[in-house]
Amino acid sequence: MPDKAELLRLVRDASLDADRVGALESALFAGGLHPDAPVVVGALIEYAAAGEADDAESLLLTVAQVVDMLPEPTAAAALRPHRKKVLGLLAGPDPETTETAAGLLGSCGVDPALAARLRVVADAPETDAWLRSTAMVSAARLDPAAAARWLPAQLDSPRAVAALDAMRTIGLPPPPTSAAALARAWAADSEQASPHSLTKLVRYVGDYSVLPAIAGVGDDRARSDVASALGALHALEPLSPELTDLLLALLDDSAVEVRRRAYQVVVFDAALSRRAADRLATDLSRGDRARPGAMYALIDIGDDRWQPFAGQALREGWAPPNLSAALVSAGLPWAQLREGVLRRIEAIVAGVPMPIRRRIDELRNLVLVADRSGDATARAEVGRLLERADEVDKMIMRRAFQQTD
Repeated sequence: MPDKAELLRLVRDASLDADRVGALESALFAGGLHPDAPVVVGALIEYAAAGEADDAESLLLTVAQVVDMLPEPTAAAALRPHRKKVLGLLAGPDPETTETAAGLLGSCGVDPALAARLRVVADAPETDAWLRSTAMVSAARLDPAAAARWLPAQLDSPRAVAALDAMRTIGLPPPPTSAAALARAWAADSEQASPHSLTKLVRYVGDYSVLPAIAGVGDDRARSDVASALGALHALEPLSPELTDLLLALLDDSAVEVRRRAYQVVVFDAALSRRAADRLATDLSRGDRARPGAMYALIDIGDDRWQPFAGQALREGWAPPNLSAALVSAGLPWAQLREGVLRRIEAIVAGVPMPIRRRIDELRNLVLVADRSGDATARAEVGRLLERADEVDKMIMRRAFQQTD
């Protein structure tokens, strides 16, 4: 474990060369948080505030990681001596750096004066939406008692999303008007917060009708956020029939990104895929850009309408990861698959990028399909490809051959 002097040397190196931040983080976080991490907080802030760091934001992000791992009193004690330097960073030109700095200030412990400074930043007309939101949340954390008085009044303003996020963060109960405020503000300006925030805020206000309300009047970005939120909620709890219908309706949205996000939810859930099976089969047959996902889902639910397109998927390189395993047991005509199977094996051997586990599975499965075909010419072709493979691929392919010998 590096000592304090070595840590500070790594801090200096990271300030001069952003590529060295990784070495610092390895020293700080390997095997748990380094016991001298609080000392590093101040050093990183000083370098970031000096204006000469190679990447000030990366230094502040490292501070944020340390702060998140420290007990709140320890984090506050490490940050407070440097709060003026962090506050000064809010006037900088880089929006990511200013937002990170604003977030760090919220961990300084109760400080009404600092909270007031952050409220000035949040209220300034020239402040961008993301910095405004972060500054408002930090101001609430720094003075929760005062925030309980001024935050509810923000729900009738364009700052409603930031106000609700601040109320959620400090544990205030949602006011009766919070759901309507969230729907109205998010539909009006969906770029004022991260899409991930919508899920948290919908659960906070406790009224999921917010989502169809936003989808009904919001722009493409807002509807895309709704699709993402539906996916996140579905991972946490069963969707109501109304929300399920909304998600399936978004498969037909006019915006590509909205459809893509809805697809990502549907194709990885068997129950939703069954409800949308006709739509998925249609998309596959007409060559829709979402056809890899459609084929994946149809295979997953045991719907054979993927089978006529298996050879094409292999030939053209858009086969989903579960196709090769499905082919082992599907018993499709070899003539339909021959060209695609051999071309896919060749692509894998040539090094087409893919995770190692998928590489192993696809090679094994496709070699099995070729070998069981009884096609001596195809088997010879696989053998030729094997000779061009690296040692790992050779081992995989030989073992696959052995399973049918």
